[in-house]
Amino acid sequence: MVNDLSTRLVEQAKARAMANEGLERFLLDAIAAIDPDDLAQQEPTFLIEALVRSHDRLIGDSTDDTRIIATPPAASGDPLIIDIISPDMPFIVDSALAALRTMGGNIRLFAHPVVRLSQGAVTGNGGTAMSLLHIHSDPVAGIEALLSELEATLRDVARAVRDWQPMLERVRRGIAGLATSRSPLRDEAINFLEWLTEHNFTFLGSREYRLEGETLIPVPKTGLGILRDDAVRVLRSGADFVDSTPQLVDFINGKEPILVTKANLRARVHRRAHMDYVGIKLLSEDGTAVGELRVVGLYTAQARSTPHTEVPLIRRKIAEVMREAGVDPIGHAGRTLLGALDSYPRDELFQIEAPQLREFAEAIAGLYDRPRVRVLPRIDRFDNFVSNLVYVPRDRYDGAVRARITRYLAEIYEGRVSAYYPHFREGDLVRLHVIIGRNGGPTPRPERKVLEAGVEALTRDFSDMIAAAVTDKALVSDWRNAFSTAYQSRNSVEDALADIAEFERLDEGSIAIKLRAHGGGDGALGLKFYHLGTAIPLSDRVPMLENFGFQVIDERTYTLVPRDGIERYLHDMVLALPGENVDQAISRAAAIEAGISAVWREEAESDQLNSLVTLAGLDWSQAALLRAVSRYLRQVGTSYSQRYITQVLVNQRTAASALVRLFDALHNPDSTEDADAARAEIAGELERISSLDEDTIIRRFQNLIEAVVRTNEYQRDVDGQRRPALALKIDSHRVDGMPAPRPSREISVYSPRVEGVHLRFGAIARGGLRWSDRPEDFRTEVLGLVKAQQVKNAVIVPVGAKGGFVPKQLAAGVARDA
Repeated sequence: MVNDLSTRLVEQAKARAMANEGLERFLLDAIAAIDPDDLAQQEPTFLIEALVRSHDRLIGDSTDDTRIIATPPAASGDPLIIDIISPDMPFIVDSALAALRTMGGNIRLFAHPVVRLSQGAVTGNGGTAMSLLHIHSDPVAGIEALLSELEATLRDVARAVRDWQPMLERVRRGIAGLATSRSPLRDEAINFLEWLTEHNFTFLGSREYRLEGETLIPVPKTGLGILRDDAVRVLRSGADFVDSTPQLVDFINGKEPILVTKANLRARVHRRAHMDYVGIKLLSEDGTAVGELRVVGLYTAQARSTPHTEVPLIRRKIAEVMREAGVDPIGHAGRTLLGALDSYPRDELFQIEAPQLREFAEAIAGLYDRPRVRVLPRIDRFDNFVSNLVYVPRDRYDGAVRARITRYLAEIYEGRVSAYYPHFREGDLVRLHVIIGRNGGPTPRPERKVLEAGVEALTRDFSDMIAAAVTDKALVSDWRNAFSTAYQSRNSVEDALADIAEFERLDEGSIAIKLRAHGGGDGALGLKFYHLGTAIPLSDRVPMLENFGFQVIDERTYTLVPRDGIERYLHDMVLALPGENVDQAISRAAAIEAGISAVWREEAESDQLNSLVTLAGLDWSQAALLRAVSRYLRQVGTSYSQRYITQVLVNQRTAASALVRLFDALHNPDSTEDADAARAEIAGELERISSLDEDTIIRRFQNLIEAVVRTNEYQRDVDGQRRPALALKIDSHRVDGMPAPRPSREISVYSPRVEGVHLRFGAIARGGLRWSDRPEDFRTEVLGLVKAQQVKNAVIVPVGAKGGFVPKQLAAGVARDA
């Protein structure tokens, strides 16, 4: 597809050139110089017309000067187009593109054809070699500032390229001048300088300085490359760039023949990085130091790929460290120490002193056997920056951790983050090299253990914090890596420990529920569902919670996978309780949790009566009692729907609570309730009810409760569990509104699985039991049957009895005899 596009572009370019050989040659060279992936994103006509304009600019002016032309976007979505035309020289492309990125540009496409120009036309050979860098970029806010930066960059490029040979010759004279040095380090210094001249250093600038008293003074007209500009200084003291510092004067007066460090100025040429600084002593004929040849530039790719043991200065430091360490190079300790030295950053090896290098290398070597956090700080000899080598576990490192570490180091050293370089070594650790620029004043010198404790805290992940929060690590060992990033972003370690405890208590197929206050602004309450194996559908949870009086505001589901590999599901729901006291709901958390669990286990039905658990202080079994009474009233023929009765009980929740206390006082052998007090409270609530229907419903409930003569509500089995169904033995003659004939006694049975009734018209009666198909009025059906039974059996017993039931949770299609 890309080849097809290139072919079409070439054909269109030839057609556009209209037999203009120079234009055609330029267009074809430019298209060939564009990355195929970038070509695929272009509209052919737009690109070719932009290149035609570039060609016209190329041939329309002098070939001696550098020209930069910016074409703003003509329409929304169009690129900013930049043409840089200059005599061909190295470093144009990388320097210009880096300048554009520095000013906020995002490069969409660039082409860099180098063409021959003769007599105002592009030719195949002969003529002046001209570079045309054609760039399409996202638009930037300040085009004038961008053009100024590009001009300054290309001016530096031109100066560095033009003066490369003079700088090289000046360095060689500096090497020759060291012959009179009496320093024991002279030979290694000369070897290093010669190594630089062997394509291991990109020379960008040099300048001579002479020592006058306690100050280095620039020698006029000695600047080369970017240092031709007398205003350019590469060292800083505090916030100001300077020519001389006390440390530089100490170097001139000291024994070292050369100084290798970092400049405080970033290069514009080749790559945007702090330049490397090499200071060469200038000596008189008798070997006295009289000044400095200051050289700045960048180490080349060849230099960076050369093994440490082959680089002058560095090889001497490595040999000294190994000698002082006294370890066997082929033993374990020796191999790990050599490994630490081999992986040490090249720039640091040039600047660090051998004793500190040994200390740091031994610290790094210890990480091979026991990976852990290490911070190795080195303060620059000019007090301009602090270089920190930070080692952190690989599985803890990401962009957010890097940002926290760099910010922490900048704060503790009272500086700014100048640069950082992550390095992903083999093994379990990542090395982060952080350069903190100083803004003046004495540099803080915190102890390494303080720095490491700070970084340890910043890199500590959720699993570490969980382990640190418990005394017995075995309690959480299976759960350390169970929590997803989404969970960690919204939950604390304390939340995680509580959730672990809930899951540990959870049996397969069951759920756990936890109601709590919610700290966010989107709801006042939080409710967590804990479940093994499968997620609980939202459609199952929301209606159930709404029946408990809650509004569901938000929901998040987290999948937790501990070491056993079994998925656990945590549904974290945000709830509101409109118009109600949230603190009271929190105080009722245990009862609400038990009620929701009972609904989940199908021990209670899910309807609006459950909101009395939340709003009226009942427990779920008391709500079930009111539900059983409501269902019985339906069977004896009340005209009110179950939905309406439920709504009345919720609205008159104080009366509903008093009805439950009345039932408890009458039938619970261990009750502390007072029946008369409950009756009085009900009477008081009836006085306040303005609706006749609501008054009638509350009175019917009280009447039925008073008519109950026995119940199994308070019976418990050997395990202390409730009976699976609630039975109410009722004196039918005391029930208001019951249609005739009235049995002597009847028993109403209610549970979520089945409802039933047994009618008995005398102490001695005969009858059977029927599976009814009439859930709304099975008592009416049973009453008719008992009448027939009484007639049929009159010669046997004087009265009849009959029972009926309705199953409520049968699977579809199940036969009666199943």
